[in-house]
Amino acid sequence: MNKDIQRFDSIQNYLDGNMSAAERQAFEAEMAVDTNLADEVGAHRLEREMMDILLEDDLTEQMQSWQQEKEQMQSGQPKRFNWLKWGMIFIIIIGIILLLIYLLQSSDLTPSSKAPEQMDNSIQKENNLPPNDPEGTSEKKKYDGPIVNAEKKSTEGTPQQNAEMIALAEEFGGTPEFAGTFVRSGEEAKTRFDSASVMIQEKRYDAAIRLLQTIQSDNPEVYLNTRLNLGYLYFIKKNFSSSIPHLEFAAANQDYLYAETAEWYALLAYLADGQRSKFDLKLASILADSEHSYYQKALQLKEQLK
Repeated sequence: MNKDIQRFDSIQNYLDGNMSAAERQAFEAEMAVDTNLADEVGAHRLEREMMDILLEDDLTEQMQSWQQEKEQMQSGQPKRFNWLKWGMIFIIIIGIILLLIYLLQSSDLTPSSKAPEQMDNSIQKENNLPPNDPEGTSEKKKYDGPIVNAEKKSTEGTPQQNAEMIALAEEFGGTPEFAGTFVRSGEEAKTRFDSASVMIQEKRYDAAIRLLQTIQSDNPEVYLNTRLNLGYLYFIKKNFSSSIPHLEFAAANQDYLYAETAEWYALLAYLADGQRSKFDLKLASILADSEHSYYQKALQLKEQLK
């Protein structure tokens, strides 16, 4: 029970911003490997946001109610009970309680004595990562839930990926320039995105993937940078089918600084993944725009494919 209280207090201190930079970094690192903890933090954050909304709505309706009461008193009409307002409040509170009960039950059912090796393999399987990897290594256009592993199976080509096409894609891709990774030290990290940036600098790619997948942000730039960096990381890990949805998401926002770069890497991912018809369409799209940042590279790639 003491452990549960300590866990609850840690979550509250994290959400209240009462942790030091070192404590916050350690807590976010723990969330990156403990999905139950990340879910609990998300549930507590959701509960707070919903309560804030309720308080704001309640204050607005209370002011309206006072005005109506004043008018009714002046007109001699009896005060009416607002069944709709209190009914909605009751439904939302019940929903929050049921969500917390579900998360607590899920946490209780998870064996706490699982061996470290089994936990690592479980995390790797969840994120579609190579087993026994020794490395261990939120701005949105419209946020619709936590980022999850968006792996998709190739719908074209042979099951055996063509090694020559993969090599060609990596040659033209080079080393991606990750977006927003300005933080160089864990002591300077203030957000989960900053912590993931440090992991990327240290080439702990698998850990960075797990942490980026937990990011929820109302800042469009942070969310786009998160999705783009996930696409780059999956590309580096040769998990091309998982990189494509993230890269396409970033490329779809034409106002995004790295939109054309995301489009170029999505094209290379299609090539490496054996999705040749989608690659051909995207290549034709880039070649149709002589002002595209990667127009010349697209010409060179087309020549090498002849």
